[in-house]
Amino acid sequence: MPKPVPEYVQWKTTIPFQLAAQVEERLWNPTMNKPQYGARSALICELLRRWLAGDIRIKLEEVSDA
Repeated sequence: MPKPVPEYVQWKTTIPFQLAAQVEERLWNPTMNKPQYGARSALICELLRRWLAGDIRIKLEEVSDA
């Protein structure tokens, strides 16, 4: 019996440059001279799982649709 294939969604998001630079620096693969493949997605998924489980508490400010 074949394993079920997970379904994914692509999100486009904008984050501050300095924050992105710090994340890229921590995920950097010196051999490939770029961030480790899939590392950003893995980080975001893990953070979201922990937030949904209640392990991380973040006060979200209301965002307008402007």
